[in-house]
Amino acid sequence: MWRVLVFAAALAGVCSFAGEPVRAEEAMRLSKAGFLEMAGRQVHCERVRLRLDRHLENLGAAAPDDRLLVINPFLLRQYSRTVQLFVFHHECGHHRVGASELKADCWAVERGVRDGWLDRNGLSQVCRSFEDAPETETHPSGRRRCANIDRCFAATERTIANEQKAQQRQIETAALRAAPKLVSGPHLVRSSVLR
Repeated sequence: MWRVLVFAAALAGVCSFAGEPVRAEEAMRLSKAGFLEMAGRQVHCERVRLRLDRHLENLGAAAPDDRLLVINPFLLRQYSRTVQLFVFHHECGHHRVGASELKADCWAVERGVRDGWLDRNGLSQVCRSFEDAPETETHPSGRRRCANIDRCFAATERTIANEQKAQQRQIETAALRAAPKLVSGPHLVRSSVLR
């Protein structure tokens, strides 16, 4: 039996708040290699089967027990590329962090920042897509989710900055170790005058 974790039902509302909609010719497709082509990218969720289902009542769903991620391309195409990618990665996040909606949101934010498709503007699009939804049995309120993704975004930026600093220190340390060392002082071989 499926244990389906459904992405915010509130996201199925009006798409004008979600940024620029994706053009119809940019339809989502599953490749033979198991990638989902969406929002101008190829995405996948490691060791998870992907399925498109236009009859799914929500934008996406995850069934970790069945290693399955389902996306409704018909509903999702009404949202911006960033929101589409966020929904996909949120559902993939359930396969990585479990049932927690806030942790799945955080996982999606981290992937988005690291993969380069999520910036502050995109974060605002995602937040607007929650449409200030009230809390339900399965999902925190839109306001709580927005506060959470903002914290996750800031934490990810700090982590990446720290990783870059550490990497730069390693490069500098390696360069110092690799620099040629003077074994003995210079010796005058001959003196002359240039004219």
